[in-house]
Amino acid sequence: MRWLAYLTAIIVFGTVATAVEKIPCVVECTANALILRATGERVTWEQLHQPGNRFEKLLDEIQTNQTVQCLALLVRPGSAKLFHHARLIGSGFRKLDVRCDVDETIVTSKSNGLRIEYDESRFVYKPPAIFECRSNQVFFVDKEGLQIQAFHRNSIFLHGKLQGSDNHEKFIRAMEGISNEYYTLLPEYLTVSIIVLAPKSGVNGENPEQFKKSDSRYRQELQKLQQKKQAVLFLVRDDSFPAFRHARSIAEENQFETSWELLGVDETLKFGIYGGCPGY
Repeated sequence: MRWLAYLTAIIVFGTVATAVEKIPCVVECTANALILRATGERVTWEQLHQPGNRFEKLLDEIQTNQTVQCLALLVRPGSAKLFHHARLIGSGFRKLDVRCDVDETIVTSKSNGLRIEYDESRFVYKPPAIFECRSNQVFFVDKEGLQIQAFHRNSIFLHGKLQGSDNHEKFIRAMEGISNEYYTLLPEYLTVSIIVLAPKSGVNGENPEQFKKSDSRYRQELQKLQQKKQAVLFLVRDDSFPAFRHARSIAEENQFETSWELLGVDETLKFGIYGGCPGY
């Protein structure tokens, strides 16, 4: 339930260069293994769960030298499972300085512009405008707009609410049909204060080539935001690293702070509702 935790808390953003540079210990996250860049050693999913594995020893080294070293995770396509686990161990359990970026399909052992400037000490708190990167296209999620629709429908439902054992079914029927240009809200999850979105079939977002146009929908959505009060969050699927990189660079050119999260191939868009649908 990572997204429930994510949206019931304040989101942390930042893309500012560090005041104190650290030596990055780069680990490539691939579909089958973590690859330690310095030595070329591979640590599989099974090995990760064995005490004293090579990744664990690397974290020991970073922990001993954490004033001058950090863990840098380079995310390759298909690596969501290993990436999330490695990040959880590094930043969640070990409390290390962990920095991450996406990269394209492995061609050489070198990174495609790994960004290591992410600095936890400079994070700021801002509500996010959310974009999904899928099929190498960018889609504006507009989670807030969908939640407003849900609250409005809920108030109508409460006004005409009848007592009875089928109240659950009545609520779901009342909440059907909530959607926007790109997504449909699945009403059955609202009963537990979760927004789950299904992408509309046959509806396209924008690709990097379309970003170049002055009337780009993505650029127009950015223009509606306030740089000082909002940040931009990208939900990135691993078939869309080029679109994400391009979209992120445009957002930062427009002075927005950005952050991103890697989604698994079949992972749904799932968000917690602040306060839920309180009347249900």
